[in-house]
Amino acid sequence: MNLEERIKAGMLFYESGHVDPVNQEIEERLKNERKDCKELMFDYNHCRPGDQDRQLKILKELLGSCGNHVYIEDGLHMSYGKHVYLGDYFYANFNLTIWI
Repeated sequence: MNLEERIKAGMLFYESGHVDPVNQEIEERLKNERKDCKELMFDYNHCRPGDQDRQLKILKELLGSCGNHVYIEDGLHMSYGKHVYLGDYFYANFNLTIWI
């Protein structure tokens, strides 16, 4: 079972150190997805409190899907973002950590 299949099956996996070329390619993609997610989280976590339009724009780019009227207090932490789906009228308090 390759790395991607393990992830989709919800199994434990390690993200680096694979010797199989298929898994090495997946590792590289995951590394880039984490980097992109961190960049967007940084932008989100450093928005001014009144700039809710910018915050929502960043969330819509970061997440798999994001409804309207979504607000997450600063301190948002996750690895990938694109596996998170939020509907309308979602609120989360400070330091939300999502382990996906």
